[in-house]
Amino acid sequence: MERPLYIAAQFFLVTCCVTLTAQLAWQHLVTGSLYHCTDSLGVDFLVPGSWTDNPVPVERVGFPVGPGGDTIRSGWTTGYLWWLWFSFLFVSQFLSCLLVAAWRYLDPLPPIDAPLRNNSFFQCSDGRLP
Repeated sequence: MERPLYIAAQFFLVTCCVTLTAQLAWQHLVTGSLYHCTDSLGVDFLVPGSWTDNPVPVERVGFPVGPGGDTIRSGWTTGYLWWLWFSFLFVSQFLSCLLVAAWRYLDPLPPIDAPLRNNSFFQCSDGRLP
C-alpha cells in the first residue's frame, strides 16, 4: 500500500510547487499588465474570477479610472481571463504529471516482491541470508 501513497505524495508535492510557480507567473505576467483590481489580495491565480469588478477598458492598465477603479486592457474581457487561467491551470497540471513521471523514472521504487538479497545489511559475513 505504500507505493500508491508514495506516488500520491510525490504528485501532491510537485503540484504544490508548480501551483506556486503558476501563481508567481500569473502575478508577474498577467496582473498589472492585462488588468488591475483595486481590492486584489495578491493571490489572484488561487482565487479565480475575482479579478475585476466592473472593469473599464483602457490602453494602459494600472491607473484607477472611474468610481470602481478596476481596469482591463482594451480587447480583453473577463471571459478571456478565464481562458487564460484555464490554460495556466492545464499547463501546470500537465507539468506536474511530467515531473512526477520523470521523478519516478529517475528514482524508481523496487518491485514489491523483490528479495532483499542484494542488501549487504541483511547478509551474514559469508554472503548467505540469516
